[in-house]
Amino acid sequence: MSSRNAYGTEGERAAETNRMIRQRTEGDLLPYLGGRPINEIRASELLAALRRVESRGALVIAKRLRQIAGQIFRYAVATGRAEHDPSSSLRGALKASPEKHHAALTEPADVVHLLHAIDGYRGSPVTRAALQLSPLVFVRPGELRAMEWTELDLDAAEWRIPARKMKMRNPRLDTLAAILSAFGLRLAVEPAAKPRARRKAAYP
Repeated sequence: MSSRNAYGTEGERAAETNRMIRQRTEGDLLPYLGGRPINEIRASELLAALRRVESRGALVIAKRLRQIAGQIFRYAVATGRAEHDPSSSLRGALKASPEKHHAALTEPADVVHLLHAIDGYRGSPVTRAALQLSPLVFVRPGELRAMEWTELDLDAAEWRIPARKMKMRNPRLDTLAAILSAFGLRLAVEPAAKPRARRKAAYP
């Protein structure tokens, strides 16, 4: 069993994701299944390896490993290395992880305080523009930070985020017309790049 061929090159998948997948498979699956021909691995063997992960309380990682194993087995089936995916027989076999809610603002008054705090920020104009834009486009912080000028069409008031930058690998289009006109963000972000040739990143 090997995880390397199933995920393509570093260019096809984010390097950090590749590193995480290899770390988990090489640490928790390959020591127990790596020496076995992939076509001979049974669901019970995969479950035993996942139970070891569960036993240290890593329930979320155990579920993620089942998903990763499923991707590896399905790739093996597609390429003629295996005839079935034993991970599909383990649906519901792993312990459910306790539901965990991430911290979030749920009261309107708290949201108002946050927006006032953003408007009151007096630091870098670029940071201020990013903070003002963030609650209006609802993208992940990393996606906003990685915005590039080539993705922006300020005349059409559009921001096209390429699929390679999105977590679900689907492109995204945000219409910015009302946002830019209402908040003057175009004036906030453009001057930083206009004196000379524009830098690649909109938010360096």
